[in-house]
Amino acid sequence: MPAQMYSLFSSYYFIFFAAFGVMTTLFPIYLGDLGLSNESIGQIMAIGMLASIAGPPIWGFVSDYLHNRPQVILVCQLGAVGASFLLSCSYWYGLLVLFYFGFNFFQAAISPLSDTLVLHNLATSSYGRVRLWGSIGFAAGALLCGQMLTNLLSARIFSANILLGLATLVCVSFFPKTKLVTTLTTVKETVNNVRRLVSRKPFRRLMLILLLVNSAYGAYSSFLGLYLNQLGASRLEIGFAWTIAALVEVPVFALGDKIYRSTRAWNLLALAALLFGVRWVIYGYMTNPTGILLLQVSQSVSFALFYLVSVQLVNAYSPNDLKAIGQTVFGSVGFGLSFALGSLYGGYYAEYFGLHAMFTLSGIVAVAASIIAVNSKFSEAESSASLI
Repeated sequence: MPAQMYSLFSSYYFIFFAAFGVMTTLFPIYLGDLGLSNESIGQIMAIGMLASIAGPPIWGFVSDYLHNRPQVILVCQLGAVGASFLLSCSYWYGLLVLFYFGFNFFQAAISPLSDTLVLHNLATSSYGRVRLWGSIGFAAGALLCGQMLTNLLSARIFSANILLGLATLVCVSFFPKTKLVTTLTTVKETVNNVRRLVSRKPFRRLMLILLLVNSAYGAYSSFLGLYLNQLGASRLEIGFAWTIAALVEVPVFALGDKIYRSTRAWNLLALAALLFGVRWVIYGYMTNPTGILLLQVSQSVSFALFYLVSVQLVNAYSPNDLKAIGQTVFGSVGFGLSFALGSLYGGYYAEYFGLHAMFTLSGIVAVAASIIAVNSKFSEAESSASLI
């Protein structure tokens, strides 16, 4: 792998995810500072997450049609920067919904497009070493933004996000002008392929578990900052909470191959969901932010484990000709629809029953998903699937 290309892609991931960390960490707090209720915040976050379902397939089709992903990534990054600027000027609920939807419509497509481009230009074995800088960048963005906003208005997150977005544009402008040859399918063919995939019982069961766990995770990620703020945490401590979570992902992803080669996939999936559930139930009874900061270490252990196993199971239960569409459905359900539902029910539950109760409910949902994983009864061939 050329050192120059490795440095370019690593820098790109670092800056891109640093910008993502800024918005993830403090955007809900910004909405709270505007005086919006938890229910309204949940609605805004949910509608924004719905764009994560529509954005990637649309921009993926455009990039396949043009055979030029760098150009499409550039357009999406410009769109995200523009939407971020419009968000910074918006104080009315309707405009916040509109521009946050637009922000996610562009932002959600950037990561899968970038992953495809990087994998095309680098050896598959090098991807982990490059993607690692994304987790480090997210941690740095969350921590530095928390430090910067300790004595400043939360609206400054947009300045940080826009500056980092512009820096990302510089990196994209140096991307290799590789034209990727792809085979386009019609809408009818795509729909038929999805139907074939969801007709498989193991795949449907897996999607149900993903929907339950990641909806609870969506509620957690949307309201963790507000919850810590309610418990008396400073902006720096809120940023630090996300920093801890991101940094712990690094060794877990590095050791993931050794872990899942020796253990059955469904057992690992059940264990990860159980860890999520127990921790969120504990969060619901926390009265001191320090305890949550300490527990954030295990948060990313369960997330990295859950993500690794989910990706491998989706691949295992997708036929050879449907593996790409399987990962697309995984992204739409696991990180689009489920996050939207989680933000929506999280906001409603937090508004009427309190954030403590919302975290407790999220924990119960995750534990239920763990039980489903344990009791999944497939054929002997399916139940013996392991991530090897």
